[in-house]
Amino acid sequence: LYAVLGDHPPTSCPGSSKGAQGLAEMMMSKMGDAASKFGVNFEGPPLHLDPSHRTLLLAEAPNAEALRDFLYEVGLNQFNNLDLYLVTPIPELVAKSAEWPKIFP
Repeated sequence: LYAVLGDHPPTSCPGSSKGAQGLAEMMMSKMGDAASKFGVNFEGPPLHLDPSHRTLLLAEAPNAEALRDFLYEVGLNQFNNLDLYLVTPIPELVAKSAEWPKIFP
């Protein structure tokens, strides 16, 4: 499972820029085919983090490279800064952390 956080300045926001709006509409129309091509499955729709100019995408993918290639194929990097994270469910992390040496009192 991966999380992708995106952000952009207000000047390249699809809500305030005609060029970015057209680009975003085109990207959204490509997402389904690109997801199939790279084996990406979404955990819900892309989300906007109101009221900022940030987005969140949760997805399963065969590996980080497949998700990265999906992002390039769709073009989300064209007007967004993107951060790609591996994601671990908290209960799983808590179970793993029980085995880690503790370095703080």
